[in-house]
Amino acid sequence: VSTQSTGFLACRSASLNHLLFKMRLTTKYATLCFLGLVFSVLALSLSGVAQCSEYDPHIFPTHGPWFEGWYTRIIDIQNHRSVAVINAQFISTKGVPSGYAMVAYATNDSALQVQEAFPVFETTDCSGASITKNPQLSSPPCFLTRSHNSQDCAVVMNTTAIGPSLAQSQTQFSVRINSRTTFTATMKDPVLWDKYGFGPEGIAVKVPLLGLYWYVYSLGSRVEYELRVDNMVWKGVGLAHQEKNWGDQFPSAWIWLQGVSQDQHVHFALAGGPKKLGPVEPKLWLIGYRSPSLTWNFNPQRVGAVYHDVEDPCSGNFTITAEWLNRKLVVRATAPPSSFQNCLYGPTSAGFRPLCLESFVASIDIEAYNTNLSGGEVLLEKYTLPSSALEFGGKFTCKPCSSVGKR
Repeated sequence: VSTQSTGFLACRSASLNHLLFKMRLTTKYATLCFLGLVFSVLALSLSGVAQCSEYDPHIFPTHGPWFEGWYTRIIDIQNHRSVAVINAQFISTKGVPSGYAMVAYATNDSALQVQEAFPVFETTDCSGASITKNPQLSSPPCFLTRSHNSQDCAVVMNTTAIGPSLAQSQTQFSVRINSRTTFTATMKDPVLWDKYGFGPEGIAVKVPLLGLYWYVYSLGSRVEYELRVDNMVWKGVGLAHQEKNWGDQFPSAWIWLQGVSQDQHVHFALAGGPKKLGPVEPKLWLIGYRSPSLTWNFNPQRVGAVYHDVEDPCSGNFTITAEWLNRKLVVRATAPPSSFQNCLYGPTSAGFRPLCLESFVASIDIEAYNTNLSGGEVLLEKYTLPSSALEFGGKFTCKPCSSVGKR
């Protein structure tokens, strides 16, 4: 099938789906449809490009603004605990590097507690050599990132390949922040977002002008961990969500969600918010839902997809309905407002600044439906994911992080 005929069929399908389900056309919808067609054509033109693990580091430029950071969140279901770690690096327009390291933790009935530092990081491949090319191979990630020249912080993240496939990797953390906090963890057996190496953005991760990228490597690796803060000692096992971002800076506003079911069989992740595209600023959403019977993705290249979202950060609530073809996913997330207390740092054009509020005690209710042309729908399944993460970022926070102050 030619690219021209494929584009025609995709546009015709999008128009038919739109007329039957919504009977309306808005500027935002037209923009998203156009993006979907662009990404679909791009997928065809790049079908010969080797797939890759974008979890590996990218070339660190000499001037920015540009950042790259890894985020890992552990859910210890047995002990009702969550622990997260961030290690990120940034370079300014003048070529000055900086970094951010964080360990956050909470029980199922407590607000997020945060320990952080601002070291400079050095990243190499698994042989110890400098990064000289961006990820290009369909192989497991293999790299080392560590802090240096910092008296109050020592961070080592070591990801090694233990086999030839994408899922055959092991990640080890060793973190010390000031004299109070130490964290160690070993992660194995990742649950890949996509067996070919793509993440939530699909082929769009190869579009060079988007400015910001989100990649989920694992929705739930097996993990053993230990966290010590003063006299508190947590040891346990659980599941680790492993992801990363890179680009110039975070957007003006965003939502991030992540959770796992109590039986560890259902995984969910979401990120999205407004994205300026010429004269309009539509909301773009990246959603992944995995259950024993369903593997659903929603992203801008899903031509004809429609979203309805409501953000209520002061009440700790977020809802979204995503529809595409005969699929409908309804997501409701809620967390006590008191659990959003400490602003976390994120990358801006000027470096790392307080940007977002996050809770580790959110509950996510998910309903998946099959729909038909007459407007009917059939509930396929529904799940509740406790001890989930809900993050309001930028302009979506209840109060600006600048008013919260630096800890």
